[in-house]
Amino acid sequence: MQPALPAPLRYDDEDDSNPGRIPFRLVRMSETGPLDNLAAQVRRARDRFAPMIDPIGSIAARVIVDEFLAEHLDELRTTTASAAVPAPVSSDELTSHVFTYWGTPLRSAPPIVRTCVRQLRNVHPDAIVLDETSWQDHLELPGVVVDRLRDRPAHFSDLLRLSLLERYGGVWVDATAFVPQPLGPCLDPLLGGGLLYLRWSRTQISNWFIAARSRSLLIAVERAALETWWREHYELPDYFLFHRVFEGLLDLLPDAERAWAMVPRVSTVPSHFLQLEMFRSYEPARFAMLVEAAFVHKLSYKYDPADAVAGTIVDHLVSGRYPGAPESL
Repeated sequence: MQPALPAPLRYDDEDDSNPGRIPFRLVRMSETGPLDNLAAQVRRARDRFAPMIDPIGSIAARVIVDEFLAEHLDELRTTTASAAVPAPVSSDELTSHVFTYWGTPLRSAPPIVRTCVRQLRNVHPDAIVLDETSWQDHLELPGVVVDRLRDRPAHFSDLLRLSLLERYGGVWVDATAFVPQPLGPCLDPLLGGGLLYLRWSRTQISNWFIAARSRSLLIAVERAALETWWREHYELPDYFLFHRVFEGLLDLLPDAERAWAMVPRVSTVPSHFLQLEMFRSYEPARFAMLVEAAFVHKLSYKYDPADAVAGTIVDHLVSGRYPGAPESL
């Protein structure tokens, strides 16, 4: 007699009543079963990442960004008119261009970055790994914008990923994202709208992993908006400019909202479980459960090396002692 399957978990992200918090909730279908640990992880993810967004600051930033977008609405409508109509795309087409970026040479990158890039190349040998000079082999960006972003590497990377995906289509994976297996089979059922963002709620996205066909409407109009912002401004309304612009575009451009309605909802929360466990003892069964929770995992290099003691999950990751790790470091 086979054991009963665990009761399923349902993700409920419909509560958008407070734009300053992460309104993700886990709804238990049953209070028993081996997935109790994952329920606890969802609560930890919510508690860990929600305080990063200041409610008052985020609302103030949205006001500034919305005023900016309204001033440039005619230009942005022109961009949407020339973009590709939202349509399905195959994972084979997208995974032919898998991009990641780290500004400095990889040999000097933090250990977790080297691990993530090494693993990405393990599952996607043709992945395109860019740095502060090699990105110029693939596209041109306005000089004034590049100059203004020279001391803002995260925001330069935001514009870079959009520009690459608009031109070539493909998959963007941050250099701190761990990809345990080839992405194609996981992406295939999710590309009916030709675009995928992981998200915290209906409109609150993560931008560290993006899959998009070339000339995707939402990618193109976001790229145009960010490029225009940096042509005209030196300052940030808040750190999450990419996200504020995205939310504003959905509110102001009906074509953007219609395109977004075609994109399936895939929660970003399970992709943070592994990060939350990085400094716990490595246990093969638990590691497997964490890895299987998502097809891509957002990690962080911002930790004290003293915390990465022998036998922890992060120790196993950076030393290549995990299932499916590349044979050579």
